[in-house]
Amino acid sequence: MEEIVEAWQEVLGLGTWHLKVDWDKPSGEDADATTWRSNQYDRATMHFSKDHVDWDADFANWIVVHELLHLVTREVDEMLKDVYDQLHRDVATQVERRYEQTIEGIVDRLARRIVMIGGTIGEADDEGEEGSPEGEVRGAEQELSHPGQVSRGERESESYTGG
Repeated sequence: MEEIVEAWQEVLGLGTWHLKVDWDKPSGEDADATTWRSNQYDRATMHFSKDHVDWDADFANWIVVHELLHLVTREVDEMLKDVYDQLHRDVATQVERRYEQTIEGIVDRLARRIVMIGGTIGEADDEGEEGSPEGEVRGAEQELSHPGQVSRGERESESYTGG
């Protein structure tokens, strides 16, 4: 997983971020992955489900890219939080709820397409084809292995924890 995180970190322009995978604290039972990120510094910690060992390479790449895209959206997320204080409480609640749902959908669709276009990094896929060595991206000629699967984190509408 670290190989996948490091490779996509560079591809997504997050090379200045200090990213860590914390294996001592897996993501909650209701999420495939969670990511804590600093609000001011380029630091983040990723947590993956204990089930990650059962994921194929395409699904692992999709989850990693999904989580990394939440780092990309940090500035927009923080700007919206600044506006909340100016809104009536009921309006702020509605805006927050709608934004979280919208950003999850955007991040998820982008993650799927980025992996489809950019390829898969890592271990052998279901057809027994070798994954690319040394974190290089292997071309993706097919749809993701789990195109209709909804992650547990999506069902809860919360795939990361801002910090």
